[in-house]
Amino acid sequence: MTDIKELTGKRIKELRLKKGLKQSELAELVSLEPRSISRIESGHHFPKDEHL
Repeated sequence: MTDIKELTGKRIKELRLKKGLKQSELAELVSLEPRSISRIESGHHFPKDEHL
């Protein structure tokens, strides 16, 4: 069963790609490290409210 972290990560990746952004570009926009974006998109971490 897919959990909320995985679903959220997939949706963030989908929206990022739709906007034509690299992970590093999104990371800069939301004040995170690119590695954090990768972990969020892969479902390993859940973003904090202020980053959503």
